[in-house]
Amino acid sequence: MRGFASRGVAAQKSCGLDGKPKAFRTGGGTAATQSPRFFAMYPKRFNWPILTGFLLSLFAFISYFLIFVWFPTTRNFPWANLLLFVVATALLLLGLRRAFTEERRKRSKVFASIITTFGVLVFALFAFNFFVFARWIPSSKGAPTSWSEGARFHPQRYQSQTSFSYRTAIDTNKR
Repeated sequence: MRGFASRGVAAQKSCGLDGKPKAFRTGGGTAATQSPRFFAMYPKRFNWPILTGFLLSLFAFISYFLIFVWFPTTRNFPWANLLLFVVATALLLLGLRRAFTEERRKRSKVFASIITTFGVLVFALFAFNFFVFARWIPSSKGAPTSWSEGARFHPQRYQSQTSFSYRTAIDTNKR
């Protein structure tokens, strides 16, 4: 309301209480408000949350296999990746909400919907791989464990048998 005092009566007639021109509120307006010059006065900002959210969801998916699998705290349960996915989903939803404002074109709305769908699918694929598919892998009942006394390889014991002269002698005896 403060801005109306300095603008005058003409500005009050062309703008609503929210300060936006009538063309934005109602979709109508005079020919001057629908001209390309009028929309050049209000530049459209780039929808950075949608792109950032999608790239962050890709990073969250790839980072588990490249970075977090090497550490036991993040390998056993992917809490860091799930945190990244939560932030990515919040950014995707913020960008989708921003894309569906009145001044955005249809192309922006379609692009934002596709990117959000792909970002959510990446999260669903990660959750399926970690929580569902990992349970389908059969347990290895006969595999030796790290604490069991299995056959240990001692290179000192077999050093004479693995030498080059020993192998060439075996090869010449076979011929």
